[in-house]
Amino acid sequence: MNSFKEKIPQEVVNIAKHLIAENFDVWIVGGAVRNHFLQKTIEDWDLATQATPKQLLSLFPNANVSGIDFGCLMIPAKIGFVQITTLRKEGVYKDYRRPHQVVFCDSIVEDVARRDFTCNAIAYEIRTDTFIDPFEGQKDIQSRMIRSVGDPNVRLNEDALRILRAFRFSAQIGFSLDPLLLAACKSNIGLIPHLSKERIFQEWRKLVVAPFVNNALQSLYAISNLSFLPVALQSVCNVQQVPNVFWLRMAYLLLQANVQTKNLQYKDWVDFGMAKQDAKWMIQLVTNIREYPQGHVEHAYRWIELYGQVTDKKEMLALLNLQHPDIAGQIHAFAHMHPDFNFHHLPVSSNEIIEMTGVLAGPALGSLLHELYCYVAQDPTRVDRETIENWLKNRYTPRK
Repeated sequence: MNSFKEKIPQEVVNIAKHLIAENFDVWIVGGAVRNHFLQKTIEDWDLATQATPKQLLSLFPNANVSGIDFGCLMIPAKIGFVQITTLRKEGVYKDYRRPHQVVFCDSIVEDVARRDFTCNAIAYEIRTDTFIDPFEGQKDIQSRMIRSVGDPNVRLNEDALRILRAFRFSAQIGFSLDPLLLAACKSNIGLIPHLSKERIFQEWRKLVVAPFVNNALQSLYAISNLSFLPVALQSVCNVQQVPNVFWLRMAYLLLQANVQTKNLQYKDWVDFGMAKQDAKWMIQLVTNIREYPQGHVEHAYRWIELYGQVTDKKEMLALLNLQHPDIAGQIHAFAHMHPDFNFHHLPVSSNEIIEMTGVLAGPALGSLLHELYCYVAQDPTRVDRETIENWLKNRYTPRK
């Protein structure tokens, strides 16, 4: 494994040197250290120091101070913001969500003692080039185990989101939950409703698109039935075989759990935190399969329309190929002939259709266009002016 010191960006080193010159110690903490031992890419650099928020602000006057009440400053750098936080120790938590007050300290051991899991409780002291690992996080990483720092029941009661974070980490790095932690998650699962939908959704989304989601999802379902979701699931399935696009994996979960479309309310999913487009596409895909099977007059139209809207076209076809290769093939054939197809840009315009048929603008025209779209979608060769004109003439008396 490469030396951690060699991985530290010069900008982070410069920030640390500035603090050390003022007689403060500096440690790298959190995900950067964890990812080093996991041999994963380090994306964020978080520092800890005994310098108080006021002292930090005097040293870094251009820092973002939105988190200063928690002793946290964000220092702008070319690599992105570098977070630096005053050392903190355990305080009393409230509402199963957040500490009642922030208590600063000067001990790195006390600081890492308040963290959730041992893999996140390792610090690296820049000045001495040493790791501080009082809770044997490196050993747990080698054992591929997620273990709480201290009593898991205490940790989860402090912040119930740690229940979901445990399973999310499991899904992301493929580790197992320590039996004591898993038992504590089961005992405290009733605390989840105390959390905001936003916080729940953020963890859920990360879990669903993670590379090792299957085992984590099965374990979480076993203790919770995923009751925090907007709709009840009767089962969970192998979603790792689905491209890691959130709305597609969600659609697959809903389909495999046999959730009926009448139970899928767009507003519920948006309120849960899902992006509006993602919620729309997810529900439409499930609806297409449930309500517009092969042979339905709108079958082809619904699929071509959805395919034209989504940004994850290749991934959607990959999902459909798992159980509906006929639909995937139909869409692919249409898209191959008309890569940028749009029903609103047919070879015959709406004004020309009005002129040819005498149908007035309004509901009658809307009904006609819908019928035309369904006809065209069934065969890509029908996207042709002469073909459309003949179809119109066979159904409407041309205006004289």
